[in-house]
Amino acid sequence: MRKLLTVLLAASFATVACAQTAPPQPSPGGAPKLLVVISVDQFSADLWDEYRPHFTGGLARLARGTVFHNGYQSHAATETCPGHSTILTGDHPSRTGIIANNWVDQSVDRSDVSIYCAEDEHVSGSSSSSYTVSPVHLLVPTLGELLKVPHPGSRNVAVSGKDRAAVMMSGHIADQRWYWTGKQFGTDLKGVTIPQVVPKVNAAITAALAQPRPALEANPFCQSKAREIAVEGGGKPVGAGTFARNADDVSAFRASPEFDGDTLALAAGLVDEMKLGRGADPDVLAVSLSATDYVGHTYGTEGEEMCLQLLELDREIGDFLAMLDSRGIDYSVALTADHGGKDIPERQRLAGVPGAARIDPGLSAGAMGLKLVNKLGLNGFGLLGEGPPGDIYLTARCRQVTSSGC
Repeated sequence: MRKLLTVLLAASFATVACAQTAPPQPSPGGAPKLLVVISVDQFSADLWDEYRPHFTGGLARLARGTVFHNGYQSHAATETCPGHSTILTGDHPSRTGIIANNWVDQSVDRSDVSIYCAEDEHVSGSSSSSYTVSPVHLLVPTLGELLKVPHPGSRNVAVSGKDRAAVMMSGHIADQRWYWTGKQFGTDLKGVTIPQVVPKVNAAITAALAQPRPALEANPFCQSKAREIAVEGGGKPVGAGTFARNADDVSAFRASPEFDGDTLALAAGLVDEMKLGRGADPDVLAVSLSATDYVGHTYGTEGEEMCLQLLELDREIGDFLAMLDSRGIDYSVALTADHGGKDIPERQRLAGVPGAARIDPGLSAGAMGLKLVNKLGLNGFGLLGEGPPGDIYLTARCRQVTSSGC
């Protein structure tokens, strides 16, 4: 696996080191000059406890700090957007306004009444699947925004594998905000100067994607978790994968340690180019690493794939922290997650959970609404929702009821 962070920063290290005549001094009161908040998407307390003895890099270093290992979210639903909306606001989704990744608003003047948490549905042509990224639905300020009141020179920066994570951690007033758009890292911010590191990272990713990726070498611990498991309904078995991918396979890239490494490389480049943590005022850098979530959804949480992902993440975060150390920055790091995850039911049954099962598609809002209409003859009645695990809404008006909804 290539180490883009190491390669990208090697060229700039000499320049930065020469320009820095002395390590920055801590600000009055001992507050750090740079707060780095890292969210690992779907990094549950269970995974932390399971893998903590095997970490040797950045996660091992962070484990020597203050750790709340039995972490729980006190809200529902525990999804990416609501979870990230709580991290740097200190508020529950009932106050942040971010109650789900998607919700239904039947008052909007468009056929798609599903609203994406980080879209501005008032933009012409916007839909929940093809949208204009915006923090308009976030009702409270983030820490990075609040710091700008007493410290006008403070910078508020976010980097993520998902647009919604970057938006919810930085809020309405961000100096730089970059997230994966499907082909490269992009931004919704208007009028900002594009840092030179962004096109460099994007070019490196494009070049890497054009080539096939060899498999990662698994250590004995990860090899002990390699057990191929058939998934109900067909599809490729999981459990014994080592992240080899074909050229131009963006889905495989996203669900692999490579994705987090590139996200951290961009974050590190922004630290250097913007000189974060080296100004008169404190800065906030929010980094949301999305690969663990994609690995969990694609392969489950207890196979060889997740083992490789977390040990590579440990190494990548270690490289990132070493970069901060080498710059002499006075910084502090907070590590957290937006939500956790469960393993695939096929593997759970093998582990002694006989009742583990996938959600019955018949429990979706559309399917249940159709059954109620057929049984009770309710004209104009229907249900809307985002799939079996999501919220369900009564329709205000329904011309035709199908298994997909109204």
